[in-house]
Amino acid sequence: MARLGLRPAPASPRADGVYPDYVTCPHCGELEVEVWCNEKEARCHNCGKTFEHKAQPECEKES
Repeated sequence: MARLGLRPAPASPRADGVYPDYVTCPHCGELEVEVWCNEKEARCHNCGKTFEHKAQPECEKES
């Protein structure tokens, strides 16, 4: 399926202190892979591969 240049809307910060983090995919180089700051794994929307994400220490909740 061809990409139409449309990007998903960014997530809004949640009231519990968990927020979206944007990282680069180590597999395909996609620049904006969205992952919640407390998640330990991310999935690239471009190539579909998963990769490790270091949870941010300032996140209040653990995944």
